[in-house]
Amino acid sequence: AGHRASEAHAQCFRVSLLADAGCAEEARTAAMQAVRAAEAAGDPALRCAALNTLGTFLMDHGGGDAARQHYEEALRVARAAGLAHWEGGILGNLGGLDMDMGRLPNARDNISAAIDVARRVGDLKFAGNNLSNLGWLEHLGGQAAAARAHFDAALSIAREIGHRQLECIVLCNL
Repeated sequence: AGHRASEAHAQCFRVSLLADAGCAEEARTAAMQAVRAAEAAGDPALRCAALNTLGTFLMDHGGGDAARQHYEEALRVARAAGLAHWEGGILGNLGGLDMDMGRLPNARDNISAAIDVARRVGDLKFAGNNLSNLGWLEHLGGQAAAARAHFDAALSIAREIGHRQLECIVLCNL
């Protein structure tokens, strides 16, 4: 199992390197190898990581429906194993995918659920990121007051935890 876990980690890392180098087919192959290796290793967190990596690759390369399938599988694994941080991250990714695909009500539900998980586990950075995403979603839906409220909440968190990158992102969105 240790060898398969190492292979899964390595393949996940290779996906971003290959994708950044413009080698999409090799990156897709590496992502699928990561999923197979993670499944063989029997580690739910690693399986979530590999499925998330594959889902993100597919989302970035026009495979929205396929990405959703992998994200949803990762979400089932995270919930079954009680991996709240993975659950929140995958919900956030599903929300981003829904937003990209114009499924704004689904995006709102997933992003709101991601915020709830982040608050439950005390991850203020993740809560702030998703509040910013929710602000952007409300902006897209023409809800200026709601967007502003979410951006203000995200900005408050960013300043509270000293996260300058999040602060800059939120300020650019205001």
